[in-house]
Amino acid sequence: MLQNGVKRNNYMVKKVIKLMKYWNTLNQKVFQSFELEKMVLKAYQNSNMFWGISQNANIKNSLFQFIEEYLEISYYAAQWKQDKVAKLKETIRMVRTLEQMSRFSYAVAELSKVFPSIT
Repeated sequence: MLQNGVKRNNYMVKKVIKLMKYWNTLNQKVFQSFELEKMVLKAYQNSNMFWGISQNANIKNSLFQFIEEYLEISYYAAQWKQDKVAKLKETIRMVRTLEQMSRFSYAVAELSKVFPSIT
């Protein structure tokens, strides 16, 4: 059972890293790739409720939690970088709000602004 939890957590970590790298590439590389990996791994190591420990965890919730609680950018970073991170965090807040209002199609549309589908 512990082994299944470790496998599931690794799966979540890898997916969140890939999604964050995708976002990063779409946004002129706000972060260095390795820097993003370190942030995700640090978040994973510092949180017991993160990455599928609970029964309701999934990739979306893990990604959203990382963005809301763990994604940080230095105050001294370029303003455009701070703006990109702020826009991402605001979009995730809006998606959560729309989901709570059962406005799922609007939530998907809002989310696709920062994570467009790959076709």
